[in-house]
Amino acid sequence: MNIKKIAGDSAVALLSQGIGMLLSIFTSLLVPKLLGVESYGYWQLFIFYSSYVGLFHFGLCDGVYLREGGCPRDKLDKRKVNSIFWCGIVYQLAFVVIATTFLLSNKNSSDRVIVLLSTAVVLIISNAYSFFGYLFQAINETRIFSYSVIIDRVSYIIPVLGLIIARNANFAYYILSYIFARSIALLFCIVKGWDILTSGFISIRQTLRETFDCIRVGCKLLFATLASMLILGVARFAIDSRWGIETFGKVSFALSLVTFIMQFLMQVSMVLFPALRQANSSERKKAYISISGILDTISPFVYVMYFPVMFVISSWLPQYKESMLYFALLLPICVFDGKMDMCCTTFFKVLRQEKKLLCINVMTLIISSVLTFISAWVFGSLYCVLIGMVSAVFLRNLFSEYMLNKDFEVKFSLTYFVCVLMSGLFILFTYLFETITAFSLYIGALVVYAYSQRTSLCKLSTGVKRIMVGDKD
Repeated sequence: MNIKKIAGDSAVALLSQGIGMLLSIFTSLLVPKLLGVESYGYWQLFIFYSSYVGLFHFGLCDGVYLREGGCPRDKLDKRKVNSIFWCGIVYQLAFVVIATTFLLSNKNSSDRVIVLLSTAVVLIISNAYSFFGYLFQAINETRIFSYSVIIDRVSYIIPVLGLIIARNANFAYYILSYIFARSIALLFCIVKGWDILTSGFISIRQTLRETFDCIRVGCKLLFATLASMLILGVARFAIDSRWGIETFGKVSFALSLVTFIMQFLMQVSMVLFPALRQANSSERKKAYISISGILDTISPFVYVMYFPVMFVISSWLPQYKESMLYFALLLPICVFDGKMDMCCTTFFKVLRQEKKLLCINVMTLIISSVLTFISAWVFGSLYCVLIGMVSAVFLRNLFSEYMLNKDFEVKFSLTYFVCVLMSGLFILFTYLFETITAFSLYIGALVVYAYSQRTSLCKLSTGVKRIMVGDKD
């Protein structure tokens, strides 16, 4: 494994996501202030629905990702990939036409119809974009995908800035800006994959066989991803149904802040997959132990960011002050879901254990659904719903690490349990005490933690320096 290349690709990926995160935070501070709680709720509903459009390629992108993982572009069967891509576009387009016809014949709220019709349009654009994104990741050209993320975010912020300056409070225009940006990012990917799109086609029979093969391989990973999304998704559906669009918007605002951090971490896993697919078993074991250990060591420091974010949001958007308490309860998701995506899910894919990943995610989804139902309709407590979300995410990470530890014949480190303890202390302090007191108590706990982990932190710092000067060992 070329550690320097992985570090370089990771740096570009983190840069792209960092730019995206800053722009997203910027819009998240301005858009809700302009739109108002209800309109912002519909905007968040569109974002929520759009996150599920990847289901409708039925595992095609995942199959290409798994089958072609580690294969360089010059060895790629471009005619086959091109044929699979267009076959996927055709069947997804057919679905969109049917869904649109059904929506137009129904008598729903006009605002919800706008959201649903926009989601249908995004389905085609986003899944085409995802196909190329997965392909570039599989063939170890992750920098192209990282650049496309930057283009997507910049193309979004420009029209949104125009809408903010014009003080346009119609959420539909913000949806159009999202569609525009995703279309520009897709166009960039098409240009970068032009040699594939102009390579010709295989026969229709071969195309159908290869497409079904990709779906067969990818559907397990797709359903695993769906189950993963629904672990939090069932709670969001319940919140919309039980407490209405305004509460949904406030919780979604808190979750959007959590998502920024998670997306940041997921960029590293994107780079790791093709490299680990080419590595031998001993390198994979060493990488698993190192990644897991590093994440356990640095995770408690994530919680410090809550306090400045809480101050800024509460001052700038006082109508979302309640969201900050939700944010405190949900922030541990960054730690446990971030580690799940960056470490566990990546290694399940590398080891081709999609079935095991699917079983873990489905089991966790059942737990999440039960906790959500009891919290929302038995206790009627929104806070219990949020704590249930965090509990489900933690259990999924615990199950996954237990399974991977068995595969690699390693044991849980003490640092993992200390990380769990620090997460519990953070929630306890922010829930029971005023902000200044909670901050002081957590900083005190963090100082004790840092002192106890001083050896690991020094090793981590030394490792980063070695990578920066080009040492590949």
